[in-house]
Amino acid sequence: MGAVSAIEQRWSQRRSTSLDVDVVKDSNLLVHCRARDVSLGGVFLEIDEQKVGKCQDVELIFTLAKSGAAQHKLKARTVRIASDGIGLMFKDFDTNSFRALQEIMRYSAAVAE
Repeated sequence: MGAVSAIEQRWSQRRSTSLDVDVVKDSNLLVHCRARDVSLGGVFLEIDEQKVGKCQDVELIFTLAKSGAAQHKLKARTVRIASDGIGLMFKDFDTNSFRALQEIMRYSAAVAE
């Protein structure tokens, strides 16, 4: 048989984006970066320096400039580290988290257009 293809493990569609994100651990800013894509399950952040380790729990603060500088805080865990950034899975979902993600996804769609 030929090459083995990678299996897509996401349970929701991801959207290309370019959002400002602060990564915070224990109330300390680890890094300010940009989100490359986002889904209801997680996000990929473009980070030059690896200041966040795998399986680390952090808080992400998304800033939506066109929404009157609205900020949304979501808890996440790093699940993948790549040469150009990190993949994080959102965790501890509640109603407010889901609404924040919906607004982030709508904003991402508007930015992409």
